[in-house]
Amino acid sequence: MKCLLIIIALAIAVVIDQVSKVYVLTEIVEDMQANEFLNLVHVWNKGISFGLFSGEDSNFIFMGLTTLITLVLLYLLSKAQERALIISYVFIIGGALGNLIDRIKYGAVFDFIDLHISGFHWPAFNIADAFICIGGGMLFVSIIFNKKILKTT
Repeated sequence: MKCLLIIIALAIAVVIDQVSKVYVLTEIVEDMQANEFLNLVHVWNKGISFGLFSGEDSNFIFMGLTTLITLVLLYLLSKAQERALIISYVFIIGGALGNLIDRIKYGAVFDFIDLHISGFHWPAFNIADAFICIGGGMLFVSIIFNKKILKTT
């Protein structure tokens, strides 16, 4: 039962990410200001966070790294017993798979969320990136505050 719920959660994360990207790609044809804090933009990222390491051949390298990291996280997920660990791994893996699909389909990751306040813009990101950050934050907090997790990782 646990395995089925994890598969469903991963599928939901990937579908939410991919549907949001397809929507923005097809329905929002040019960059637009959604409200005073949010723009919807079209940014293709061949690198990693903030566009770092976005050389010509970087996409294949990052596809391989993403696959390797995802496999390690899947292994850790299979061993996890703590609910917080399971949820954090699902968020991270779901986000990684969403961005991996972009790299396979488009040769780059599609970012479209541009948050800004008082002229400061956070680098464009997508739902998959948000899932990875949420999962990473949850994993960090879980490891720091749960001594039982420290003994099992």
